[in-house]
Amino acid sequence: MRNKTTPQRAKIFQFLCSTKTHPSAEEIYGAIKEELPGISPATVYRNLQNMVSEGKILKFYVEKEYRYDANNVNHAHFICKSCRIILDLPLKEEINGNYFGRRELEIDNIQFICYGICGNCKR
Repeated sequence: MRNKTTPQRAKIFQFLCSTKTHPSAEEIYGAIKEELPGISPATVYRNLQNMVSEGKILKFYVEKEYRYDANNVNHAHFICKSCRIILDLPLKEEINGNYFGRRELEIDNIQFICYGICGNCKR
């Protein structure tokens, strides 16, 4: 069953598409509550979970909280140990069961996180 697109759901998705910061649900709620004053945190959480279940957005756990990403193409994330920025890292080749020598595996989601120091902090 496909969820009906509500103004709240559309605004949440629009916000996620407009940012590369990989926000938490609380950050998403804070960003959209002025435009949608009647929205509740529960509505944000419910819509995020529905979009994750549908494969429309990604959800990953880092720094003791879940983060959300509208870029649902398989990719890795880089987290700077100094400034805590989270950056998308494209994968140079497709990762599937063949990549690991296991043809019987069907991989549909990758949660690959690298930690290090970003270029800004390195300077």
